[in-house]
Amino acid sequence: MWLLVKIRMEKIYMLKNQLNAFTGCIDQQICKKLLKISTVNAFAAVFIVFLLATARTLHYLMAPDLYHTCVTSLLSYFKIMDLPTFFSYQFINTYINSTPLYAVSLFYIMYCHTVYLCVCGKQLPAEKLHKLQKIFEEFENVFSLLVFIVFAHFLCRFLSIIFMFSYILKYQATSLIHSFIAEFIFHSLSVIALVLSADSLQCSMNEACKLEVSLALDSQVFKALDAKCFKILNRQEPLFLTGWGMFKIRKPLLLSLTTWLLTYAVIIMQFVCSVPNNGR
Repeated sequence: MWLLVKIRMEKIYMLKNQLNAFTGCIDQQICKKLLKISTVNAFAAVFIVFLLATARTLHYLMAPDLYHTCVTSLLSYFKIMDLPTFFSYQFINTYINSTPLYAVSLFYIMYCHTVYLCVCGKQLPAEKLHKLQKIFEEFENVFSLLVFIVFAHFLCRFLSIIFMFSYILKYQATSLIHSFIAEFIFHSLSVIALVLSADSLQCSMNEACKLEVSLALDSQVFKALDAKCFKILNRQEPLFLTGWGMFKIRKPLLLSLTTWLLTYAVIIMQFVCSVPNNGR
């Protein structure tokens, strides 16, 4: 993920700079509020990493025999495993694995919301709307693969968390449950926020294009419009944000994900419960 973000960094900066030309469409108070929200989100991401590392350290303190990884086993073998060492390992491991995903998700959400505020409830000139459409398309090209990886990671984590829930319920290892519940909640909120922000942006952009074309046709202004701008505004296919072209990021995706996860949760729980206890 870090490598893909690094490769796209120049285009990401370009997207950010292109959007600066439209900040005049947003009230200054709202702009200040967005800056505060983005700062809070950045601190919240670090806090989540700290919280998960703390919860896993508490689990290790309460039930060290149930919490084994290759690194912890190696540190225990060399007799250098203690609580500060374990916490440092968990924090660094969680930070490295989670920070790129949280960063991409937060940037995606904030960018979608900012463009949405530029378009929502406003009648923009055809030229500005044309520029916003180009920004939208470039945004989709840059972040499509990254968002696909984010969703793939979240789904894999959801499945592993469901497996751990099944293990905990079967063996009543309740001391391990807290960090997995917290991680499940954080991932769920991230996915919901990402989908809703993308859905709002797509709806507002498509509505703005339809409104512009309708007004132009009704007032005969379309004769004076630039032919290229009008052709783009009058496109038959609506604008979409996707995950690498594999799926559209719209509200129905949440229902599909929920159904898919519930189905696999039942399968995983049946599989775990069918394993004899002596296979623990």
